[in-house]
Amino acid sequence: MTRILDLYAAQNQWLDELLAERRPGDRTIVFQHIPWFVQSLHEEEVYGNVGEGERVKMLEKFRILDLYAAQNQWLDELLAERRPGDRTIVFQHIPWFVQSLHEEEVYGNVGEGERVKMLEKLYAAGVRHIYCGHLHHNNEVLYKDMRLIVTTAIGKQLGQDKSGYRIVQVTPDSVTDEYHKI
Repeated sequence: MTRILDLYAAQNQWLDELLAERRPGDRTIVFQHIPWFVQSLHEEEVYGNVGEGERVKMLEKFRILDLYAAQNQWLDELLAERRPGDRTIVFQHIPWFVQSLHEEEVYGNVGEGERVKMLEKLYAAGVRHIYCGHLHHNNEVLYKDMRLIVTTAIGKQLGQDKSGYRIVQVTPDSVTDEYHKI
């Protein structure tokens, strides 16, 4: 049980990080998607051998369901404001998937049910670029024609990539990115 955080008490540290910025023709959305991630975790991984009813009680205790609903509402409202021709770019921490849309749920991704639902929501809203971290190595995959780009950590590497950073350049005609080793 010690692995579960009281996310409601910690929400001021990250729920306020739900940011959206609009420039003419562009929108950047930045969010920590802890409620989506925690909602999707394997029961055995976090909750031990408790049953589904006990799992729901624990989610309610830590107010994950409230945070999950609030963040979904915020994102739905934001995506509904999209105007024709708008370009929306998302920055988030945990990638939706690492290799394949229907891959097994592991540390580096979000559960498949939540993953498919959210990717389709973002895709339908015109998102074509999602930038992430979390994996401690570089990675890039596609969902339809939407790029999911993961940038490695500055610190501990979990692969062959060298520490570095990624510059994302948004112009009226394109979104490009380049990784720079340090």
